[in-house]
Amino acid sequence: MYVTEVYEFQVLAGKGASSATSIAAEAARIGLVTVAGDDADEVLAPILDGLRRSAPEGLAETKALLTAKVLETFDRDAADLTALSARLFASAQAREGTTAFLERRDPTWVL
Repeated sequence: MYVTEVYEFQVLAGKGASSATSIAAEAARIGLVTVAGDDADEVLAPILDGLRRSAPEGLAETKALLTAKVLETFDRDAADLTALSARLFASAQAREGTTAFLERRDPTWVL
């Protein structure tokens, strides 16, 4: 999840900027995002600069190395994962979550 997605989620949820900032900081603290800040462009600038300075072949091979096990596992377990996904998306919780989102309200499990 990118920092901007945390902010976008908060805007969709109707939270204010100070709340979004504190949630983004907490997300960074627990490792959900790598960095957080008030200005996504400013926070991402050094990361993007580092990527731009990296050799394309090195980036491609690094991506291949980092995703190889995930892709192998997905290929091996695709049928089971598809069945699990179908079951979860058909669940009562999924329906409640979707309905709550569309109705712009909290789902029933929110205290």
